[in-house]
This record gives sequence, structure tokens and C-alpha cells, in this order.
Amino acid sequence: MRGHCGWGKWGDGFSIKLTLLLTLLLALQQQHYPWVAYDKSHSPPAGVMNFDLRYGQIALLLTLWVGGVTVLDWGLAWQNGVLILVTCVLSQRLWAGRWQGWPSAVITGLSLTILLRAGHPGTLVLAAVLAISSKFLLRVGDKHWFNPANFGIVMTLLFTHDAWVNPGQWGSNGLYALVLLGVGAGLLWRARRWETAGAFALTYGGLWGLWYLWLGETAALMGHHFLSGSLVVFTLLMITDPRSTPNDRRGRILWAALVGGVAFIFASQFYWTAAPLWALFFLSPVTILLDQQWVAPRFVWGQLG
Repeated sequence: MRGHCGWGKWGDGFSIKLTLLLTLLLALQQQHYPWVAYDKSHSPPAGVMNFDLRYGQIALLLTLWVGGVTVLDWGLAWQNGVLILVTCVLSQRLWAGRWQGWPSAVITGLSLTILLRAGHPGTLVLAAVLAISSKFLLRVGDKHWFNPANFGIVMTLLFTHDAWVNPGQWGSNGLYALVLLGVGAGLLWRARRWETAGAFALTYGGLWGLWYLWLGETAALMGHHFLSGSLVVFTLLMITDPRSTPNDRRGRILWAALVGGVAFIFASQFYWTAAPLWALFFLSPVTILLDQQWVAPRFVWGQLG
């Protein structure tokens, strides 16, 4: 039955082998090889007020996860969430060589917990290790290419056969969704990433709206599609990740609109499930080109202004 991992089995052979390989890489990192050195610039500049928006994101995701376990009937198993969170935090610790950056690891873990389903615990561990490892292995300078949770989910979907993405429908709990949307919008405004979510939502939602009108579908069906839990998490927290989006506002708007357009094509023409996740994955490296085109200061966690 989908909804809970089979804790009696540890997963398929591929998951075990790849997890062991990545564990070896993590162990080697303890020798402090320079190519996986941790970026120490996560701390805000001296004299800047420490206001880390990651704690607000953690609270938002934790509320959503608890709701998914209790009132929203998303089939979330709390054991899976604990397993993913512990794996993410320990992986972050091993790569970084210190207890630094753990809030980002918790955000990645909670995102995986809400979005990803699997038939075996080993697949969830694999996704968590891949997600955190991507921050240190796939980067240009001080910036990683991919949103970690997005990378972990897509790699798991590609290379295992027991993983899928939770749609997370709200059912009759629309008020719950509206409250979370309001809180998430406030965090985006504070992080100065509201235009990224807006460009994606307007492009993706606008194209789908025109498509539904052309097909003669009802507004209720449109709302059911646009307010899924997975799409809310994607829009508020994944595509707007300040550490993997273009630094310049113009680049973010263009890039987010491209993600929305490609996601619409994937979903409407090729019938891909979780199309926004795939679109974000394929277009994430474009951020490097946009940062070269429009040079701007990068985002620093904990910095107000």
C-alpha cells in the first residue's frame, strides 16, 4: 500500500550500493579535501542584524508536515520524516565538518518528507544523502546549482522504481492552506524572493488557466490543480530558494517564468507527473549563466535589508 514505507525491507540493491558509495565520499571528506570545502560565508557580515529566515521556513514546513500526518490525510508516516531529517542533518555535518548549516539541512529534510514517497526506507535515505551531497559536489564558486530537495527527488525518481511524488490535496481543509499561503508569502517578501514565486505562478497558472478555458473545464478543477500541497511547497520554498536562484531580480523573473512555461509543456503535452520539479531540475544550471549576465550581490542567510 502506498503511503507508508515497508520497514521490513531496506530497499533495492541499487539504493544500497549508491548509499554506501556516498557514505564513503562523506567519510573521505573528513580528510578535508579542498574540492569539497564548506563555504564559510553563510554567516552574515559583521554588524548586520542576525535574522535568519530559515527558522520561519522550518516552522512553516513543520506545520505543513504535522498537518499532513494528522488532519490532511496525506498518508505521511512520522517514522519516515524522522529518518529523512536525521539523514539530512548527519550528511550536512559530515560534508561541512562542523555543525554549521543545519537549518538548511532541516528545510531540505522537511521538503523531502512532505513531497517524496517511497516503498522502502533505503530509497528515502538515498534521496536525503543525494540532496545534501549535491550542495557540496555540484557548485560553482560559493553557489550550488540545484535546490537540494529538488535534486534528491529527481535523482530518486530516475534511478529507483519505488519512489513517487505526493500530490498533497487539501480536501476540505482549505482554510489550513490559506493560512500557510499567507505565512509563506510573508517569508518570501522578507527574503525578497516574492517576484520569483510570482513569475512562476503567473506563467504556470496563466498557461493552465488558458488551457482549461479552451477545454471548457470548470473553475473547481482549476483550483484543485493549483492548490495541491506539493505545488504550494514548490512555489513557496523550492523555486524561491535564495541559494540556488539567480542573484539579480531580472534574472530571477526570467528564470522563474521559464520554469513555469517548461513545466506547463511537460505536464500538458507530455503528461509528466510532478512537471514543475522536472522543469526546475533541467533549468537550474541556467542560473549560473544568468548570474554572469546580470551581476548582483548574492543572498546571505541571516542578513536583514
